[in-house]
Amino acid sequence: MRSVHNLLPESMIRYSVSPSPLLVSFVLLVLLRSLTTFGQVQYDERRSPEEIMATYSSFEEAVLKMSRAEWSVVSKWDGFDTERHLTFLHEHRDSFEDERARLKEVRVKKLTSSEDCQCWVEPDETYFTMVPPPGIAGLGPNEIAWAVDGTSVGGASWNVDAASAALDISLDDSWSFDLYGASYNEFFVNTKGQISFGTTVLDWTPTGFPAAEYNQIAGYWQDTDMSTTGEIKWKRTADAIYVNYINVGYW
Repeated sequence: MRSVHNLLPESMIRYSVSPSPLLVSFVLLVLLRSLTTFGQVQYDERRSPEEIMATYSSFEEAVLKMSRAEWSVVSKWDGFDTERHLTFLHEHRDSFEDERARLKEVRVKKLTSSEDCQCWVEPDETYFTMVPPPGIAGLGPNEIAWAVDGTSVGGASWNVDAASAALDISLDDSWSFDLYGASYNEFFVNTKGQISFGTTVLDWTPTGFPAAEYNQIAGYWQDTDMSTTGEIKWKRTADAIYVNYINVGYW
């Protein structure tokens, strides 16, 4: 007796015999997607900031959902209310605090009952949290503002493309970090699912190894989504640096 789960679906049998149509379809899909993206960028750059903002139901929806092409136009607009933008980002982030606490409770319970490698170090009050620059209310305890966002290089704003200032690996210069023959005294935390050395990383274009022009430790190397519960935290001890990407989505 044979289970139907042991039978290849018809489509899989067809492609296993003749892979060419699949390959052609994939190439065409990539090409069409590239052309569509290029066309969208050109279209967005022809629109005025006011026209872009008017396509959203509110200012707040716009700053959460605008594309990189739209940000490249709106970020240069003198009429853009930066203080309102930053204040909203902090208020929006704070609105998910109860959900973060619930997720932390679930996470800690899972860790204590797991027999896995215990590789995850749960952040405590000694960690710093990376957040957008302060709005009206300022920064909270143990919060550090991102130093630069992606609008400086044609990217999106603080919830998607952002990087820290240079952070000291050791406060008393008692140790440095060696990576493939180079020694570093500073590191950068980026929203790209990685930390870098020597420079920030705001680029959102996939780069194959070893062609990347920066040294990094990549956890998952993706654009993080911090518009809801996601957080990036880090701490420095006498002999280690910990960087945690917590509940972050990705684009």
